[in-house]
Amino acid sequence: DTVTYNASISCCEKGAQWELALDLFDSMSRSRLKRNTITYSSSISAVEKGMQWQIALGLFADMAAQEVSKDTIVYNATISACEKCGRWEEALAVLAEMRPRRIVQD
Repeated sequence: DTVTYNASISCCEKGAQWELALDLFDSMSRSRLKRNTITYSSSISAVEKGMQWQIALGLFADMAAQEVSKDTIVYNATISACEKCGRWEEALAVLAEMRPRRIVQD
């Protein structure tokens, strides 16, 4: 179920296995499981550890397309993924999106 996948993706993130995390993320749709905010935040954190800022931004954008709500954790992980790769303009764009959505910045 979704909780099990989320836990597995989180373990991949902690083990620096971002490619495996993405495989699990992708397999959720094949298993017809709904991805939630935790799924995305864990996946974005995993690709952040792998210095994959483009994938992080893609996942971040996909959340809107899939109508999954974004929380502070998702924003922070996405900003961090951009920052770690020197993509400050993209990081600032994500940060700017937080204000009108009334997401608490920390």
